[in-house]
Amino acid sequence: MIDLGVGTVTAGRVYEYSRPPGNLEGIRAYYLERGYTEDPLEMKEEGQIASFAKPIPGETGQSRHHIRIKKTRKYYLIDAHVDNYDPEQSQLGHLRDIISSPEHSITRVRKTENN
Repeated sequence: MIDLGVGTVTAGRVYEYSRPPGNLEGIRAYYLERGYTEDPLEMKEEGQIASFAKPIPGETGQSRHHIRIKKTRKYYLIDAHVDNYDPEQSQLGHLRDIISSPEHSITRVRKTENN
């Protein structure tokens, strides 16, 4: 980041994709470029091949945006939801998220690779 006196701007590559591409390397780059961390503390679900998390700025508490990636024969399924409590900050609070299950959004991205 470069400080220009009016805030900060990103130098170099800025968001090559407007939506995740159809391969795991591209999906990984998509989320990492947007400030997500890979493999946050969590229990993996069946079929899950990757996971990303990012704190939600300005939110009170310890909420985070959580992404799980699953692979089917033709698609990558991107399961997104908001945890009210980040398990790395409050495991007891996150237990409430598990019990009350936040609303999930599923996006299908057609695979562009054969693995």
